[in-house]
Amino acid sequence: MMEKGILFISNGYGEDTISSRIIQSLREKSTVPVFALPLVGQGHAYVTCGIRMVGPGRLMPSGGMIPGSVKNLITDFSSGLARLTLEQISVIKAIKNEVKMTVAVGDIYPVILSMFFSKKPLIMVGTAKSDYFYHYNWSERMLIRMSCTRVFTRDELTAASLRKHSIDAEWVGNAMMDSLTVTGIDFGLVCGYPVVALLPGSRKEAYNDISVILESVKKLSKLMDGKVSFVMAVADSIPVPSLFNGAEKDGWTLQEGNKAQGALYIVSRDSLSIAVSQGLFGDVLTRAAIVIGQAGTGNEQAVGMGKPVVTFESSGKKSMGWYRMRQKGLLGDSISVVEKNGESIAAEAFSILSDKDRYCQMERIGRERMGPPGAADRMASYILEKLE
Repeated sequence: MMEKGILFISNGYGEDTISSRIIQSLREKSTVPVFALPLVGQGHAYVTCGIRMVGPGRLMPSGGMIPGSVKNLITDFSSGLARLTLEQISVIKAIKNEVKMTVAVGDIYPVILSMFFSKKPLIMVGTAKSDYFYHYNWSERMLIRMSCTRVFTRDELTAASLRKHSIDAEWVGNAMMDSLTVTGIDFGLVCGYPVVALLPGSRKEAYNDISVILESVKKLSKLMDGKVSFVMAVADSIPVPSLFNGAEKDGWTLQEGNKAQGALYIVSRDSLSIAVSQGLFGDVLTRAAIVIGQAGTGNEQAVGMGKPVVTFESSGKKSMGWYRMRQKGLLGDSISVVEKNGESIAAEAFSILSDKDRYCQMERIGRERMGPPGAADRMASYILEKLE
């Protein structure tokens, strides 16, 4: 008789990465079968790790950015979100006889799907909410209390709050901090100069934001008299040549880099050059002194490593949209949100690098909010304990 396994249901790109890291820890401890169902996108993190995916993986126009945006919800529905949801529910129901436990990673949505259609013991890895910014409301707490044997929260403040409502909650750190592999590669950067990491993000907004990021590079280099290095980490979901399609009109050129040094491409303009990499995110953050980042999980991993982050609202609005507001709330003063223009971004990055006290404060807050490494291993141990 085939051994029953664990189904991971994840609700976003970053959540896929977190799930993959927990699954890797499970593999090191046990041979229990593991399945993964990414609710958003095509599960690149699972594919990279060779994890078996079940069900349809499809990219919606919003990239999963539905909360707080009626427009995104309508757009996704018109692109087949309802049909995709029904297909995913069918998969959960079809595979439940092969499953002994479910792990929901993300917000309350995968918890609801697990509760009603998997009907197996459920563990939640909550990534979306925190009492630092936007706490779980009474209905969410009720659903979690009814369905989850344990909730792993993203910080101790939230865990303590849930425990007051009779929910078994614990903070063991953030598993996303365990997925950063460091090889020691140097990208051919100039020794002795501070390194600025550039993170365009993994969603379609990256194609619009890249021109602003490149403009900030020009401005910041000028402020620092050229004594600065730049390295960009491009998500696996984005083809590098496509990302820089519109940059040529602004004088930038793209050419192949020294792959042995980790530079897949070099983007250059006059005396400026940017080493562009893929799949070496841990090395990029290790080398960086500061980050100009439009990422979700990537920004969080950066502050967790003590790297201050400067970001901006992709829509160009002066006020923060729900996503950046949420990220700012979760990460506090370890991240700075500025207006969407190269001058503002460069000025803020220069200000942080020039102010040792502020830099150290941002570093401290980031490490405190994200916690130490090792969370994935601790979560995997608990999952196996409950499974047995």
